[in-house]
Amino acid sequence: MYSRIITHAIAIALVLLGFKTVHAKECKNIPTRMKSSSLFFEAKNLTKEDVADLERSLVQQPENVTVRSELVNYYALKSGAAMEEGRKHALWLVVNCPTAPMASGPIAYLVTRDEHYAEFKEAWLTQIEAHPQEVDVLSNAAWFLILRDTDLARRLAQRALDAGGKKDPARYRQLAMTYELALSDVEKQQRQTFAVLALDAWEKVLDGASEKTRFVYLSKAAKAAMKAALPKKAESYARELVSLAPKYVKNWNYGNAIHHGNLVLGHIALGHGDRQEAGNRLKAAGRTPGSPQLDSFGPNMTLAKALIEVGETKVVIEYLELCRKFWGGDELNVWIKKLQEGESPDFGANLQN
Repeated sequence: MYSRIITHAIAIALVLLGFKTVHAKECKNIPTRMKSSSLFFEAKNLTKEDVADLERSLVQQPENVTVRSELVNYYALKSGAAMEEGRKHALWLVVNCPTAPMASGPIAYLVTRDEHYAEFKEAWLTQIEAHPQEVDVLSNAAWFLILRDTDLARRLAQRALDAGGKKDPARYRQLAMTYELALSDVEKQQRQTFAVLALDAWEKVLDGASEKTRFVYLSKAAKAAMKAALPKKAESYARELVSLAPKYVKNWNYGNAIHHGNLVLGHIALGHGDRQEAGNRLKAAGRTPGSPQLDSFGPNMTLAKALIEVGETKVVIEYLELCRKFWGGDELNVWIKKLQEGESPDFGANLQN
């Protein structure tokens, strides 16, 4: 990995080599569709000719933030040499337009190697030093750093709130996510504290939110309340989530709501010693139609693990069989086989998702 001194020199050199800073107002004045996550997937429809035209347009208008943002999205879906082209545009955004919506999210797909990450991180640190009270700079930097430098991302997310972001639920959402990501890394005695702080942030996201927005984030609040050892709050949020689900069958979050809402209620039942209800809730969670997240990463196995520990293996096998309809992971066969042989499977990352 590059040393801090080398990467700092690189960040400064980028500015000295002729990058011209775009006016802050222009960076923020991106068309509305550029702020939508759907643009990331729209980029798949760009042809090579489209991309060539966009690249040529930058020769005439190198400060066109919209075009660079589109190219970042396009290259983020590629591999090999194309990613290097994407990194050039991404770094340009960080150096020249750090408040732009695309200056954080899709960049993570382009920055996969340690040396690239160090280079981008140093560019972000330079921007933070130059704009210590700019909410969008602090928040964009936090999004970029959130997976590799979660503690720093959490501090930046808090600074974004303190700098004027307290009226924006997105800032609380970001802070909550930094606390959630840190839960697996902090000492056991700190986990409940972090869970309480995550819950506090999620509750601020929910406060005054529309019903549809609540539907999307209630599962986050319910799970945070469980980890914070606040079962009454967890149950309240989970029941609200499950009751809202029939109204949002076509919403992308419907499958998540069925899955996580029932799992939380299952944990509550098991905490009261009601194994049958816990098992019923586990099976209800398995009947989810799936979701973009569940289809990719598979089911959550925390309630299943808790039921195995009290001897309820049969219902866990039923749950795993139900999960086949939305997740084709080989792990399902391995876990079922181990359970049938009287062993306890290692559920790995599926205890976290």
